[in-house]
Amino acid sequence: MVCYQSERFYYLFGITKKGDQDYLLLERTERGSSTTLATAPIRTDNPVTLQVAANGDEYRFRYSIDGETFHTLGAPVSGDILSTDVAGGFTGNLIGLHATTKNDAKID
Repeated sequence: MVCYQSERFYYLFGITKKGDQDYLLLERTERGSSTTLATAPIRTDNPVTLQVAANGDEYRFRYSIDGETFHTLGAPVSGDILSTDVAGGFTGNLIGLHATTKNDAKID
């Protein structure tokens, strides 16, 4: 999933692979520079539900492996980079799906 203001300002939340292990990933891109905020190993042999919850300027990126109990990946983050005040433009924040074959996420 992506919370997107522009190609230079967004949060990316999803599943990536390193070696044989799948990981949840939360990444912040500000001014075109990406920083990994949180990762967690996860099994993907069953469905994983992803959720974005926002309260004002605070965003939480949550996941569930049973479809009922949700856990927050990392700490709550500021939605400041999604605002037109910080990122410019006029469209505001968009939330949607994201897929890529480029896998340059930094997993420790």
